[in-house]
Amino acid sequence: MTEYLKEAGLTESLEALHFNLVGYGCTTCIGNSGPLPDVVSKQIEDGKLVVAAVLSGNRNFEGRVHAEVRANYLASPPLVVAYALAGRVDLDLTTETARLRPRGRTRLPEGRVAQPAGGQGRAGEVRQDEQFRHVYEEVFTGDEHWAGLQVPTGELYAWDDASTYVSTRRTSRA
Repeated sequence: MTEYLKEAGLTESLEALHFNLVGYGCTTCIGNSGPLPDVVSKQIEDGKLVVAAVLSGNRNFEGRVHAEVRANYLASPPLVVAYALAGRVDLDLTTETARLRPRGRTRLPEGRVAQPAGGQGRAGEVRQDEQFRHVYEEVFTGDEHWAGLQVPTGELYAWDDASTYVSTRRTSRA
């Protein structure tokens, strides 16, 4: 996604709107998105609100982004941005256009303009397949630590009895 956004010329505009790419991995999987502002937490509690998050992750469950964010939706990165710009998740992108929330504080960098409804602009011209091939061509090669891992073989996983992770394997009780 980093290469795609750079090639499409969108990185600078997205960063100006406070959209930043963070470490790929488990940032939102384990609630590492950080705290909500106190005023937001108070509004959620006082109004007994069910607030939503739209994220481009690969798993979904209540409270994934934050314990107070109960409705979490998975979407592609462009849709995450569209819903964030709209400020609502009940947007039907097949009939409506996502627009910036009217705060008056958010500005795009000089020379950047919003695309007309239905237009993909430069982003629609970028060939993702070539980028993905380049980024992932050696994904299974890894570094010397990866190459040096001892990999057990067999039909069943070689479970470590000292592991603290959940196991479906039955054990006898003493």
